Amino acid sequence: MTAMVRWTVLSVLTLAAVLAGWRLVGAIRSDAALDDGRVQDALRWRPHNPEALLREATRLRAAGELDAARVAALRLLHASPADGRGYRVLAQLAVDRG
Repeated sequence: MTAMVRWTVLSVLTLAAVLAGWRLVGAIRSDAALDDGRVQDALRWRPHNPEALLREATRLRAAGELDAARVAALRLLHASPADGRGYRVLAQLAVDRG
């Protein structure tokens, strides 16, 4: 293996490790913010955090912002389609609208 190939492989592996580490830091920070009740901070760190999106949709529904709650619920379904809680929020919004 030539020195150029070795450095290229090492550079690619280092970049992959840094990106994986950054994703891990983002997930940890998002969960920590969520544990502290800071939903917006959690969404800044990880925009597709299903738990944060659920809390945001629920908060918006309780505040009467039905359109924004619908958007948050749809984002939740996009992030986690198998999570039934997003469908529940959409159903509750449909009942609220009449």
